[in-house]
Amino acid sequence: MICLVGAQSADKDEKQKGKMAVIIKPIPKKKYPKRGFASMDKAKQRKIAQSGGISAQKQGNAHKWNTQSARVAGRLGGAATAKNKKEALQ
Repeated sequence: MICLVGAQSADKDEKQKGKMAVIIKPIPKKKYPKRGFASMDKAKQRKIAQSGGISAQKQGNAHKWNTQSARVAGRLGGAATAKNKKEALQ
């Protein structure tokens, strides 16, 4: 994001008389502290995610993709996107 700070007179050279120069400064982004999962280091995040995946597999809750189920999921996603585009154009 850019903020226009103000105008200053340019060089007092004969060519530049009467012209103004604009100073442009970037607006600093606000820094928010990371919380929860994002505050952890990558190794700890990976360990937690891995343990969740392993327990889901043991319980039988983990989804196992095969060609047919992936094809159906892709078709449903594509149909939903096409529907949203049609509605947006109307």
